[in-house]
Amino acid sequence: MPGSGDRGAAWARWLGTGLLGLCLLPVSLSLEVSVGKATTIYAVNGTEILLPCTFSSCFGFYDLHFWWTYNNSDTSRTILDGIVKNEKSDPKVKFKDDERITLEGSIKEKVNNISILLRNVDFSDTGKYTCFVKNPKENHAGHNATIFLQVVDKLEEVDNTVTLIILAVVGGVIGLLIFIMLVKKFIAFVLKKTQEKKKECLVSSSGNDNTENGLPGSKAEEKPPTKNFRDSVLWDPGTDGSGVAPFSGRNLGSDASSFLSMAFVWWFSMEMLGTVGETLLFAPMLGSTTGI
Repeated sequence: MPGSGDRGAAWARWLGTGLLGLCLLPVSLSLEVSVGKATTIYAVNGTEILLPCTFSSCFGFYDLHFWWTYNNSDTSRTILDGIVKNEKSDPKVKFKDDERITLEGSIKEKVNNISILLRNVDFSDTGKYTCFVKNPKENHAGHNATIFLQVVDKLEEVDNTVTLIILAVVGGVIGLLIFIMLVKKFIAFVLKKTQEKKKECLVSSSGNDNTENGLPGSKAEEKPPTKNFRDSVLWDPGTDGSGVAPFSGRNLGSDASSFLSMAFVWWFSMEMLGTVGETLLFAPMLGSTTGI
């Protein structure tokens, strides 16, 4: 059947393509070359600039070949060529066409750096610089990365005023929201404490009302009798009901302490009155002496 033959041929093509992709996938993912995140760098005329380039290989490398090329609208040429013997050797330069170029590469700490330094840059150095890497250990798989160099008279200062204003506004809004939340929490806390105090006052006042009204179960029934002056510690009617005794024999300790307390109060009052009297007595004399 012709239909089955066509389907078989299509499956064979798909299978071959898939196998080829699987074979090339490790090679494509093993060797990587990078010139950093910036695709364009700027240099002031007469200064020096570093053109970065690093590589990485999952399978290792030996006799790794690398080179740099320069391209602009008028020309294209190789400006440096070198080799890295193995993973323990630093890059070696085999050729360069400009004495201003210096290889700054190193393999230390597995950086795999093959960057170049271009000194005394000129406006004619503006253009594309491409870093190529080829690894014989990976069937001479090669990769490259390109960076654009722009030589200018002076670097323009970036005005970050708008950015700073936006950040300040956003930060202020966030700070205001946090402050409002804190104030809200504080007010809720104060209201809660106030309500609790009101409840305690209501409970306490209701208990006092019950006590004063003498309701059943209240403490009014257990209220001790009130003593008048005749029942104080300084009055003892004696046997005939007319004598005043300094101490009552029923509680000699409490009577003595009460008497001493009252005596101290009387003495202190007399001392204060004496001091005031002396002040009132000698004030005119002092005033006349000092001329007040």
